[in-house]
Amino acid sequence: MDDPFGLHLPMNETTFAGDDGVPPTDVFADQRAALADELERLIARAEWPALRPEARGAAAPGAEGRAQARRRGEMPDLTGVGSVAAMDTWARGVRALASSWDRLDVDQRREALERIATTVLTAADVPPAPIEAPETWRTPASFDFRTWKVVIRMTLLRRAPLTEAAACELAEILAHEARHAEQYFLAARWLAGKGASADEVVATLDGLDAAAAERAVALGTRGLSGPAMALASSMQQALGPDHARHVRDAKDDGYDEMRVARAAAREIVPRLRARPATASLEEGRATCERLRVSIAEVLQKYRVYRRSPYELDGHEVGAGAVAAFEASR
Repeated sequence: MDDPFGLHLPMNETTFAGDDGVPPTDVFADQRAALADELERLIARAEWPALRPEARGAAAPGAEGRAQARRRGEMPDLTGVGSVAAMDTWARGVRALASSWDRLDVDQRREALERIATTVLTAADVPPAPIEAPETWRTPASFDFRTWKVVIRMTLLRRAPLTEAAACELAEILAHEARHAEQYFLAARWLAGKGASADEVVATLDGLDAAAAERAVALGTRGLSGPAMALASSMQQALGPDHARHVRDAKDDGYDEMRVARAAAREIVPRLRARPATASLEEGRATCERLRVSIAEVLQKYRVYRRSPYELDGHEVGAGAVAAFEASR
């Protein structure tokens, strides 16, 4: 009865193949295809440029609205580098640079951005911070307080053409990093006002650039407005006693885990689409869930990182730069 028609077929894993050697009906083919589609969507999302708008919006909800309200005079202006006037300087400068961007090499682009930054920082009584652009950098940009430099990823200078969105992002990123320079300098001035020497400022602020510390001690808190003093006090706490915790949060970003999960997803997608498939639904589902979880963890870790007053304030300034750039059209 195992072979009632006398066909003498092997009874284990028997399949009937079409002309291409593939079973004509694969009941799981549609599910595999849908899973591969979902993995491709997650792969595209698991890149920082794609996650960045979502992450930053969730980390500082309402920042864009507050930036617009400050421009309309409906909220108190930010101080120094964060002021509406400073944001307009960024916007005008970057927009003017965009018009000649394609005719400049990367060094000329960097120098032009550095000139804009120097104008903004000098107007706020903050020492200018040269811009450095290494070939590789972990983040799009950061402020190195120990060498007093703004560091941006070289790829930002190699973009061509410089689209409206890319120019706006440059203004936002650089305004944000310039604010970090001001934050450190205000923290140093606050400590100097309490009697700290330049060496003590350097030690308290985890190795702050010595020249910046000496300049801060020379100025002290003379001429600082009430809001600037409040910011200085907040920053000396965030960048002094609380800084180690902030550094730990910054390093624990989940990027490496997300990159590994993304690589696994890229490897399994063609296997799910192959005929016959070389990856099971169970493998695909597990890979999909791993990537989905890793993305959620990156977003959560970013929210933790952004809780520092140092980053919250920088985000407000970045939002101000975007508002200014959009208003300069």
